[in-house]
Amino acid sequence: MSAIAPLLQEASAGWMREALAHPMASRVVAVALGLGLIALLTRTARRALDRWIEHDPARYRSRKLVSFVGYLAGALYLAVVFDEQLRGLVVALGVAGAGIALALQEVVASVAGWLAISFGRLYKVGDRIRIDGISGDVIDIGVLRTSLMETGDWVDADQYNGRIVRIANSAALKLPVYNESGRFPFLWDELRLPLPQGVDLESVRSVLLLAASRASGEHIAAAHTRLRTLSREALIADTETRPQVRFALRREGLECTVRYVTAAAHRSEVRDRLATLLLRNPGHARLLGLERL
Repeated sequence: MSAIAPLLQEASAGWMREALAHPMASRVVAVALGLGLIALLTRTARRALDRWIEHDPARYRSRKLVSFVGYLAGALYLAVVFDEQLRGLVVALGVAGAGIALALQEVVASVAGWLAISFGRLYKVGDRIRIDGISGDVIDIGVLRTSLMETGDWVDADQYNGRIVRIANSAALKLPVYNESGRFPFLWDELRLPLPQGVDLESVRSVLLLAASRASGEHIAAAHTRLRTLSREALIADTETRPQVRFALRREGLECTVRYVTAAAHRSEVRDRLATLLLRNPGHARLLGLERL
């Protein structure tokens, strides 16, 4: 056994000398050190941003930018170190390009979707969107997938249900994207009420207009200003942002609809405020036939 040990040590030492003498050895060591340094600097920068920036959206964008710069620096570093090998790899990929494109078509489409989302202003982090039948607030936009904090389904449409949904960015190229918080972050909402027979229509109109104006008052002027700004960029007809009341005849009887504007993020609050104003006044409730509620 004692005679074999020196032979094993000599063999292992010779193998190590050969490995270190190989042309790729120095490059592998350089890659390990370089990527480790880039990762360390990226992590340090992200931690520093967490301490310096208190505003959540700004911190998120800064962390994303630092991560992107880190990945880009790593890719450029690898390209410099393995310059000669990459030339041969490019030729090989060119020959097999058609097959690779076919196999990775969904990945390529998702990357293209990410570019469209990022530079086409489809949506950004914090926007409330609906795509492929799924609604929610955008909490992260990755290169391949967008993450949503889902709303609706088994809860009221404007409330979170607790699920995080990840949607391939390629969907943004194939399907309609409904953005409730983008260039015009307001919505028109409606409340429909069946009216009792013989009701005074003008009194109903006055009561509903007053209640809707109080419930959505803070959003009326803001929506009008944003609409005028948007009309300079796109062909949009002048639209009334003040509350409106309309009557319609149905088979069940007379129905009234009060239409009002609200910020998309506060639709549930305005609905609650409007219902509270109508029910709080006994006279208004009797006029509208709501005293039984």
